[in-house]
Amino acid sequence: FGSIIFAYGYHTMMPDIQASLHDHSTTDAHGDMKKATTVSYVIGSIAYLCTGLVGYAAFGATVNGEVLLSLNDVLPKVAMYVIWVFVTIKIGTEAAVFNQGAFALLRQSFGLTINRDHPDYKPSHKVFDYIIRLVWVAIATVIAVFVPIFQDLSSITAAVAITPLSFILPILMWNQTHGAEASKWRLVGHYLLIGVLDRKSTRLNSSHANISYA
Repeated sequence: FGSIIFAYGYHTMMPDIQASLHDHSTTDAHGDMKKATTVSYVIGSIAYLCTGLVGYAAFGATVNGEVLLSLNDVLPKVAMYVIWVFVTIKIGTEAAVFNQGAFALLRQSFGLTINRDHPDYKPSHKVFDYIIRLVWVAIATVIAVFVPIFQDLSSITAAVAITPLSFILPILMWNQTHGAEASKWRLVGHYLLIGVLDRKSTRLNSSHANISYA
């Protein structure tokens, strides 16, 4: 459950992505983000489902939660090297998007700006920004590859951070803004969903704590 929530937990980046759109019309920007989010969810869900089904069909109940680890035993090393190169590229591009907030904070801390219309803009600022991003993503990738319990750490992160930020707070904020016009059934459904997610996150934290102490 934690890995699934982690995979869908990009909501926290959406305000920053929407703010960076070239179309500054509020109505059009909201429409564009809604379309992009819907298409991304559909394509991502189909990809996840197909990967899970193929992994289960190939390895049965013994399939590893990370399907690539099951492939290690059946594919030659050269093929696995090619796969891991693409995985590294995927992780790098995702990390560059997921860490937009961190990059913005670092730019602000160093007094940099990448906005060409800003009076303090310099071409060297953009070069330095690329260096910061490269170093950040490289360190994160190394940690993801070599930390032995990284999957457990990502699941715990999903439980304690991504679940409330991506699923619970947006629902509460929507209820606060549109609750007067929304139907009671919709509001009840929202609160039931919050309860289910909160319960799942609590159980996930408890299970990982038990594993750690075992």
